[in-house]
Amino acid sequence: MERLKAVFVSLYLLLTSVLAIWVLWQCLAHWPMLRWSWLGAALACAALPLWLLGLYWRRPPRVAAHLPGVTLVVWLGTGLAVFGTLVDDNPDWRPLASAAAGLAGFLFYLLWYSHRPPPEANIQRGMRLPAGTLRVADCVDGLDAQAIAAPTLWLFFRGNWSPLCCGQVRELLALAPQLAGRGMQLVLVSPQPLPRTEALCRGAALQSVRLCQDPGLAFARSLGLVREGGMPWLLRGLWGRDVLHPTLMVTDADGDLILLAQCDNERSRPDTGPALKALERGALRDAEGE
Repeated sequence: MERLKAVFVSLYLLLTSVLAIWVLWQCLAHWPMLRWSWLGAALACAALPLWLLGLYWRRPPRVAAHLPGVTLVVWLGTGLAVFGTLVDDNPDWRPLASAAAGLAGFLFYLLWYSHRPPPEANIQRGMRLPAGTLRVADCVDGLDAQAIAAPTLWLFFRGNWSPLCCGQVRELLALAPQLAGRGMQLVLVSPQPLPRTEALCRGAALQSVRLCQDPGLAFARSLGLVREGGMPWLLRGLWGRDVLHPTLMVTDADGDLILLAQCDNERSRPDTGPALKALERGALRDAEGE
């Protein structure tokens, strides 16, 4: 199923973008005698591509799973295309067909593709992190995941190509000084090269922040956080065939897992609130045990 979804999203985003450009061109060609049907087709076909462009510009940490605003625009556009075709004395069926194709593709994207249950994790609450070496900039031998002797908030993110992952990284970096003041650490783990992660974090206070590369997703794979064959085909040439499932994880000073948070929607990211509370509980428990 992962492979099928990887093919679908690549073809869908490519075809819907081409269709949106063609429909917008037709709208310009019919201006100023623009028909309601062409306006509706433009709304139905261009809503998601334009939203994605805005997403890459804004880079929020998370968005609503069912995209209510985009869904409303797509349905409104389809309704306008139907209305315009029915009231036209000499109807042109191309805008109606375009709107129908845009609606059908969007519904498949929204209801089928976007539902991505997390893979079965190999670690559960109370278990110790497995051995694993992460590449870091300040250590030739790398960072041993079991050697971090502090309450730690881990973020496993895909890379700079994912706007939602970038947004969540920035959200957590804003909390880094607060975590450092409490003796806690933030570890950012991605399969992308370290210079890309450093560029993403440029300008942020990196006290008690570890920027780590997980080459080939080896450590994430040992934790069961990888979706095999899930990378969209258009990105495989750069990032490989397997994709990381975005994950927030909290461990105590002994490296025992306190919380593992994941989402089952492609556009959702774990909320940081429960993770921060779990981190504070872990720090308090460690302090009481000393």
